[in-house]
Amino acid sequence: MSFFYVSSVIGTRTTGGGYATAQTGSFAALGTANVYASIMLAIADGASDADAALVSDAHAHATAATNTLTGGTVTELVIQCVDDLNCDIESTGAIEYCSGTTADITFGKLLTSIGVDFHTADLISIVGSGSAVRFFDCTLKLLTANNYFAMTIDGVFVELNNCIVDFNYYNSKFLVAGGSELRLNGGSVIATTDTTLNYLTSTWFSNAGGVVSASGCDMDAITVAIIGNAGGSLMSDDMIDVTIDGCKLHSSVAFNNETFQSKNQKISVTRSGSSSASAEYQCHYHSRGGVLDDSTAFYRTASQPFPDSNQKISYKCLTDTNASRGIPFEFKLPSAFAELSAALTDTIRLYIMSSTSIDDGDVFVKLTYPDGTNKYLLNTIYSISDPHSPLRTAGALTTSTEPWTNRTTENLYQIDLDTSVNPGIDCVPDITVYVAIPSTAIYFCSTVDVVS
Repeated sequence: MSFFYVSSVIGTRTTGGGYATAQTGSFAALGTANVYASIMLAIADGASDADAALVSDAHAHATAATNTLTGGTVTELVIQCVDDLNCDIESTGAIEYCSGTTADITFGKLLTSIGVDFHTADLISIVGSGSAVRFFDCTLKLLTANNYFAMTIDGVFVELNNCIVDFNYYNSKFLVAGGSELRLNGGSVIATTDTTLNYLTSTWFSNAGGVVSASGCDMDAITVAIIGNAGGSLMSDDMIDVTIDGCKLHSSVAFNNETFQSKNQKISVTRSGSSSASAEYQCHYHSRGGVLDDSTAFYRTASQPFPDSNQKISYKCLTDTNASRGIPFEFKLPSAFAELSAALTDTIRLYIMSSTSIDDGDVFVKLTYPDGTNKYLLNTIYSISDPHSPLRTAGALTTSTEPWTNRTTENLYQIDLDTSVNPGIDCVPDITVYVAIPSTAIYFCSTVDVVS
């Protein structure tokens, strides 16, 4: 492992490699001949696998050319900001700036940046198949309009931890494609100049698609849709896998603005929004065939309220024209601990309300849980036999007598899944609901009961 020291203020070194051990004291004490003027120069002189490029917090390097930062091929290169007066102490505020309007800041291979800021008048892009680039406590700024933070090469992985991504203008965004993955952990996505953004990411999701996840990220600046203009075409849109949890969202933002056409396209948003009051029960899920949202308009009177808000809810399923017996809309229903080993508590019961009369082929359920004897093996039971067969004759759903608040004339049903036929252990079983009837609104109680 070698240590390369970088400061645009004093650096003149271009050859000779890094130190074998970490240094102490100030950059001035290291001497101009032992310090590089830019991170690129340190990389050009050998900073690579398992090395550290330690950048003074007084560093402010600018170039009009493309700024290419390439990491290791086997293990990561770490770029870290340190105190100018004490180069063994972590800091923040070092800046790499690419001023050329057609020159990018590019990152590639295995690279981690800690506390270093990157500003560009053009694009930020991740290059090289399989590159894994992580940022901690960094600010990344795109200074001109209609630009992108792009990860569109095969299998790229990008992780932003407690970072600020400043797109500056409303029409800039992330681009995700080529089977790439973007993770946002904490931090924020903002637009200093225009104050608002249209999308977190838009179009693309081509060439194998991509994965996006955000946790604890402030995305209040996004006002049109989290995912824009993607998913509506079988020909151009591939996998879309988006998960948002515990994030601040603008009060008017949509989750996405096209109807997903493929089974491997989905967005899940939980515990997110603009209001603390509804955060604990907020839920949105969209995949091919329909949308699921939390609803306070109707709920089973005997359901359990959420502890912080004391609010009772149901989950409103609204299918689109794609829902069918062959490819139904499916979603996971929140479950509860069940003593499946006991005869008095070995049946899971779901409650349903619908203004449309539905049968047991329109809505059916799969329950998965560990086997009572071979605990390493999961049992799977369905609420009906041959649920996907076009030859099956639909039967009636069991009518429920449980009252629902705000109900008038809607139909009430219940579905029981009896595990005694395949005994299980005490656990939290996995519940998957399938809705095969198109263009229909159906409400599911948020509380699952365990009965005999």
